[in-house]
Amino acid sequence: MLRHVLQKLQYWLEAAAFFTFIGIFRALGLNGASDFGGWLASTLGPLTPLHKRARRRMQRVLDNSDEQANRILLGMWENLGRTIGEMPHLGKFRPFEPGGHIEFDDYEIADAIKSRDSGAIWVSGHFANWELMPALMTKYGLNGGVVYRPPNNPYVDNYLVNLRRKYAAPIQIPKGPKGVRDIISHLKNKGHLAMLVDQRMSDGIEVPFFGIPTMTPAAPAQLALRHNLPIIVVSFERTGGPNFRARLYDPIEPVSTGDRDGDMKKIMTRVNLILERCIRARPHEWLWLHRRWPND
Repeated sequence: MLRHVLQKLQYWLEAAAFFTFIGIFRALGLNGASDFGGWLASTLGPLTPLHKRARRRMQRVLDNSDEQANRILLGMWENLGRTIGEMPHLGKFRPFEPGGHIEFDDYEIADAIKSRDSGAIWVSGHFANWELMPALMTKYGLNGGVVYRPPNNPYVDNYLVNLRRKYAAPIQIPKGPKGVRDIISHLKNKGHLAMLVDQRMSDGIEVPFFGIPTMTPAAPAQLALRHNLPIIVVSFERTGGPNFRARLYDPIEPVSTGDRDGDMKKIMTRVNLILERCIRARPHEWLWLHRRWPND
């Protein structure tokens, strides 16, 4: 009983801090919130133990001087802070509209995906503002859904789910056993499914990432093979403040040879190669804080 009370108190305190910052960011407007969030995170982030961990992970796979590494990590913190600051303004990001803060040129790929009249698996990593991928799908007229990892705090989770449902994608699917059923139902309904696949999964499959065998989510490949759906890799780049450029890469078509494990590894190896190229091109906009490689 006492443990339950203490846990609830913890949730309340966490939520109070969270909604205080959300209120500040909302009051500042999109540009002000993005700038303030970027300044705050780039000021405080390097003072935390997470900074050293991020540096160690980055230096494991990128050959940079100390000066370059410092610049990249400061950029990472700034990008993270901007992303958090932009959260309560999610509805202001309107791809395909003038002044919608998202540039997009890959209409040929998008049109081809839409004309298939089936679903697709959309994957990305923690680039720039990773909350924008679902909006790209749904604003293009696709039946969009998102697989997400719920935060531990139920009050924060409820806020984020409602926000994303309103401005990003109507279908929000938490990871877990129930989520699997919802995913299958969504795909059978010609749904498009967005997920982030750049984190380590202990129950995933081992494929190279920056040349290191790394446990990688298998779900995109499993779903693509089972339902014969293409995988679309998406990336976002900041073009200044809360402004972005979205990119789509050529669809990865599932090929079933009868060797299920081998087929999944081939697909996810191609996905990882694209993500790796995106990270190398703009390392300051990727979240190096996540545990990704063995013995991180």
